[in-house]
Amino acid sequence: MRYAAIVPLFCFSFIGSACSTLTPANFSAKAPAIKTNWSGPLEVTAGHHGDPTSRFNANGMQFSVNLDEFSDNLAQLLRTSLLESGVVIAGGGKKIEIEVVFLDFLFQGPCLVDYTVTLDGSLFFGLQSTGESSNFQTACRSALEDSVTQILNDARTQAYMRKH
Repeated sequence: MRYAAIVPLFCFSFIGSACSTLTPANFSAKAPAIKTNWSGPLEVTAGHHGDPTSRFNANGMQFSVNLDEFSDNLAQLLRTSLLESGVVIAGGGKKIEIEVVFLDFLFQGPCLVDYTVTLDGSLFFGLQSTGESSNFQTACRSALEDSVTQILNDARTQAYMRKH
């Protein structure tokens, strides 16, 4: 099992571009458990880029990533965490839009996930989550999971959710 993390690197190094695309599935992020007093309804969506293709560096190797896929994944992680805490996820209420704008792994860690949050289509701000590990998959999984907690703990999100 521990060799599974090496396969994408092996494919990229020796086979070429056939294995050079990373998706959110490569990181297997799980929605973190959260506690909230919000009831909803809340709509969580992903923002998308005009050109979502980006490069992801991992210990000197480059992979291709689709930032829209990571935006979709982060929005889904946020929805799942909120649903599991009892928040109604539906249209017609408050709105949160998430867009991943940058994803990178610095040599031997950390993984950086830069993303924007838009509340109700008007309040816009950027955040960055990091995950520490020399393994890029572990580091990025941690950073993506931390993004959910960071969004929900941000003072602007808290104030927006308390507004009637």
